Amino acid sequence: MIVQPGVLEHRMRQLLAAFEGIAVGRPTGWGGYVVAPDEIEFWQGRPTNFTTGCATDVTRAAGASNGSRRAAPNPSREPEIGRDVEGCGLAAMERMLGFVGALRAGVSLGLTGHYAVQSAQVRAGLDLWAADQPVELVIIDDRGSPSRAMAAYQVLLADGTELLLGPYGSGTVRHVAPVVCGSGRLLWNHGGAADDLASPLLATVVAPASTYLAGLLVLARDAGLDNVLVAPGRGRFAEQVATGGRRAAESLGLRTRRIEAGNVGALVEAAASRRSASLADAALLVVGTFEDDLAVVRRVREARLEVGLLGCVAAGIDEFGRRLGGLADGVVGPTQWWCRHHAVDVGPSGPEFVHRFEARLGHPPDYLAAQAAAAGYLAAEAAVRGYGADEVRGWQADTLLGPFRLDGSWRQAGYVPVAVQWRRGRRVLAAEPRP
Repeated sequence: MIVQPGVLEHRMRQLLAAFEGIAVGRPTGWGGYVVAPDEIEFWQGRPTNFTTGCATDVTRAAGASNGSRRAAPNPSREPEIGRDVEGCGLAAMERMLGFVGALRAGVSLGLTGHYAVQSAQVRAGLDLWAADQPVELVIIDDRGSPSRAMAAYQVLLADGTELLLGPYGSGTVRHVAPVVCGSGRLLWNHGGAADDLASPLLATVVAPASTYLAGLLVLARDAGLDNVLVAPGRGRFAEQVATGGRRAAESLGLRTRRIEAGNVGALVEAAASRRSASLADAALLVVGTFEDDLAVVRRVREARLEVGLLGCVAAGIDEFGRRLGGLADGVVGPTQWWCRHHAVDVGPSGPEFVHRFEARLGHPPDYLAAQAAAAGYLAAEAAVRGYGADEVRGWQADTLLGPFRLDGSWRQAGYVPVAVQWRRGRRVLAAEPRP
């Protein structure tokens, strides 16, 4: 017996604090009954007794666009239980009720925190994928915290979630992968490109960090710039981008010099005041956080410093141009995806994905959305085919992102990032190196 309501309220506050930011899964031992109705009828109340009803035959063929006996007044709107039943076709009813048979997918993203910009694009891509599939998608905000992400995936595992999609950020993936893959489950990695992440059961759809600068270095060579300055920030991802860039530069006959991230500002000031050699015959490639890259480019542009080729990792997404405006023009950057017309056998083609994305959100997708969606389509298809680890590692598929080909170490080897350049406020394809 509960002595007083305050006891329950106190316990509720304790549980809310313990599970803050984490989706609470149901106990694994719970069961229940599957209710599979042949027909569902919804009634919408009115101020008077003149109510309206909408009945949907759920046994209609999957190709039927609307199983309602009564036409929906506005089929473009999504129905919301408790508010209205407009748009009550079969597909809408299935989305609203989450019919048994849908796969459950889970992902942890830093929707708030230092990865919020990137995670917003990832979420948009996954939302579009889930709307196109019989999938129940659960997204947990880990606030950019690896420990919160680990806790989130422990909950998803305990809940028996069928499809596990990785978080954003190589550092976060590095913490989460042992939790998921260590339990014998596949983790579909779309957000971590660091080379050292490659390991069994981590199905990575993105090209490794060591290939990021390949396209930018081709641009430097073609521009006759044989002096390349690489400025990596902190962390393994940045170091692997820089190391891979140095190796690629050597293969192209280019000289490279490393500049510590903290010394870039001094270099820019010295070159601008002519106290050091000009950068007009050099390529300056910055590999920092998104905010760090923005700060360096803004500093170079505002100093009116002439640089033979200015590039950074952040330039690969549209938010870079939105933040810098005209200062972004001329800057180059790597991107994991560029919309192409090529054959695909899993998911929609690139142009079809772009069309759906623009129709849904009113703007084109970044590569972060594309690679997340591609991971979703691959994960769902692998589940339908009943693929285990061996089948996934040997799988050769083509998605909107490009070829999916894992090598023996589970590293993605199907493609390399392309180089884009900002011109008049938009990104254009600048170089497309071969794998």
